[in-house]
Amino acid sequence: MKFQDKVKQHLADYKINQLCVSEMGCWKRNNKPYSHILPEEKQDLNLLPNYRNELSDFIQTNNIHLHNDFHHLNSSQAVCLNFFYPMIADNQLHLLLELLHLENEVAELCEFEKIIPQGDGTNFDFYIQLKSGKQIFFEIKYTEDGFGKVSDSPKYRQKYEDVYKTRLVGKLRADVPEYQTLIENYQLLRNISYVDARREDLLIIRAC
Repeated sequence: MKFQDKVKQHLADYKINQLCVSEMGCWKRNNKPYSHILPEEKQDLNLLPNYRNELSDFIQTNNIHLHNDFHHLNSSQAVCLNFFYPMIADNQLHLLLELLHLENEVAELCEFEKIIPQGDGTNFDFYIQLKSGKQIFFEIKYTEDGFGKVSDSPKYRQKYEDVYKTRLVGKLRADVPEYQTLIENYQLLRNISYVDARREDLLIIRAC
């Protein structure tokens, strides 16, 4: 059994045995019901029970846009919120910085669904700005089987010329066809392009 299938089966059991929800929710893409999906009106159950109310308020107060599939128990956005929010709420982000060997740093700003204004509005699942100026970008995956890619088109050729040609300087080997590599690994290279090595930024990709 594939990892994705094992996770979905586990979450289907969790939904019934722990959340006490027997109804199946629908995947909006095909409108079919699945056992690992919550009814959309019960999507808040996808938040950790000990933090559910305050995290729900935090999401509303900070205008965090929830993904269309947030009611899926394997939502990577839910994983991200459930993992990082308790550290923010309990003032324990220093534990994460210590894990990243940044124990002498202090977090100045934290944001979920961080949109970078420079460029094409790239969105990061979680973002930390340190007082030193360093930035930490987080891309969180759960049961996804890869990173997004795009097809060659005038739109992406223009984005490459206007945004990524400059941002990717020095980040790929000289013998790598830059534009072709970008569209074949679009999400990954788009994220990498925002990392400034001179500032010692970090890009953390968490795949379960």
